[in-house]
Amino acid sequence: MESSNKKVIVDTSMLLSIQENNVDFFEQARQILGKPEFYVTEQVLEELEKLGKKNSKRAGVAVARKLLQNNNVKVWKVKARNADEALEILSKKAIIATNDAKLRKKALENGSRVMFLRKRQFIEIS
Repeated sequence: MESSNKKVIVDTSMLLSIQENNVDFFEQARQILGKPEFYVTEQVLEELEKLGKKNSKRAGVAVARKLLQNNNVKVWKVKARNADEALEILSKKAIIATNDAKLRKKALENGSRVMFLRKRQFIEIS
């Protein structure tokens, strides 16, 4: 289980909250975990692609894409119908970073670890 604690799968909600709340998620995660490996799923990238077409989300998506590159975030391939299902499947293998309350609750019920924003400023892990 030790190696799985160093893998963090980042959800769309967390990526967008970085720009919305001006929070350096990746730096805070490193302070908490040391040197974790960051991942997104193909489904999260697809969600970002769709959201990037909306004017209201364009800036957040641009920031998210840049952060994915700058933080060497890898793509974890998993067969799933959508991003939430992909994250649920992988939640036993890695920490899930999300601000989606429903996904967070499900992951915690399954005994998984979750990172989320507390008071829109600080990353907390449970």
